[in-house]
Amino acid sequence: MKAPARTDRACFPPPGYVTVYEFSLRAGLRFPPSSELIDILTICGVCLSQFSYRAMSIVMDLIVLFRDRGVVLSS
Repeated sequence: MKAPARTDRACFPPPGYVTVYEFSLRAGLRFPPSSELIDILTICGVCLSQFSYRAMSIVMDLIVLFRDRGVVLSS
């Protein structure tokens, strides 16, 4: 993990790094990402940084709710 410099931009990560927005961490994203989150991103054809705060929050809440209820997410 590396704190960004003022000149760093998330859309141009340094070689060997993956960038995430602070709001993603506030929405519940943890590392390594859950297998359910990876599946959702793959099925939707988007990358992690394309999710807005609201979308990330909803997805993480649904994953937790489904796990709590014993529901298995499948495509």
